[in-house]
Amino acid sequence: MYTVLIADDNPTICQGLLELIPWAEDQMEVVATASNGREALAILTTRPIDLLITDVKMPVMDGIDLIRNLVDRGVKTRRIILSAFSDFDYVRRAAVYGIENYLLKPVEAVELRNTLLSAIDKIQFESQRNWLEAEGAPLLRGNILARWVSGSISPNELQDKGRFLKLPLAATHYRVDLVSSSDQNPVPDAWAAVWRTSVAMSPGMDAEVFRDVPGNLVVLFSAGDAPSLARFANDAMERFRAALVVHGESFPVFRASEVVSGMELVHDAYLQVIETPEDPQTPASTSPLSRSSHLAAKVNEYIADHYRQEINLKTVAYELGMNAFYLGQIFRGSTGDSFTNRLNSLRIDAAKELLRGHDTLRVSEVATMVGYSNPNYFFTVFKKYTGVTPAAYQLGAGQPGA
Repeated sequence: MYTVLIADDNPTICQGLLELIPWAEDQMEVVATASNGREALAILTTRPIDLLITDVKMPVMDGIDLIRNLVDRGVKTRRIILSAFSDFDYVRRAAVYGIENYLLKPVEAVELRNTLLSAIDKIQFESQRNWLEAEGAPLLRGNILARWVSGSISPNELQDKGRFLKLPLAATHYRVDLVSSSDQNPVPDAWAAVWRTSVAMSPGMDAEVFRDVPGNLVVLFSAGDAPSLARFANDAMERFRAALVVHGESFPVFRASEVVSGMELVHDAYLQVIETPEDPQTPASTSPLSRSSHLAAKVNEYIADHYRQEINLKTVAYELGMNAFYLGQIFRGSTGDSFTNRLNSLRIDAAKELLRGHDTLRVSEVATMVGYSNPNYFFTVFKKYTGVTPAAYQLGAGQPGA
């Protein structure tokens, strides 16, 4: 939930804003109000708040001075001004410090809501950019590599993002190896680290280690000539195999493509290793489709075991060692349902059971018991899935036989 502070010396305005916007539906929550700029500043400098809606004319400290103080102190709150004054000087002074919008009272609900949602988009973009700079580049690299081998990225996007990530797009020869576990369990994350160590022992050669959409460990070798690439790849494979034996790991199963010429044929090389069984006795359960079903079952199992906690798709993807975006695609493709809908459905079914059987439980208690930390959001989701409010359902509305 994105947090909001409203600063206005008129209590009627504050209450009106609370009722004007469907805060919970838009993933927002008004966590504080203030009657002047100094009071708002004290709150904003002691706790992180995403969005500020402030009046201009207030006692003690006005809205412009409040925003100036926030900028001087480096507080990152997104700022929206509501004012009864259309004087250009107010607009100019506010714009100097950076605001999302300058809205005139009485404000239209649609205009304010659109401004808030636009500000949230900017917050999300900045958060994603910061994450990418700090942690996300390796995940983005794996994402682009997985899409490259699977043929699900356009040549233009591959070139653009490949240059940014310094992918080996200019090599003349490639080979794709796929590694799986002989006991049919998911390939451990530690194996990727072992692979990277194995290929690093041959300087001047290049190999990318990542997971494909079904979660297999893939190694993309590249070089300037085919014989050198083959020797390098085979040597790395043997070092990798030997390292696993030393550490007592289960024996890996390898599938290697032919060496292909040009980045355009990497997808063809990948299809060779996906469509070629490791062994004549390999059961059908190792096909990519069955792997997807297996992953979807893992996700459903995780939801069933942890829905009472605050979880999301990223949580599950981390536990399974996968990219959240691709895991979501696999889950939807295998089940025909989204992760969010499956999680909410299970939570609401559990809530209905609690409300039917415990008429002394408060709605907020039920919300917490089924994984919703925000009762307002639980109220919104429950009504969306059942057509009635939690309190009404507890009294019998919407129940079987009602």
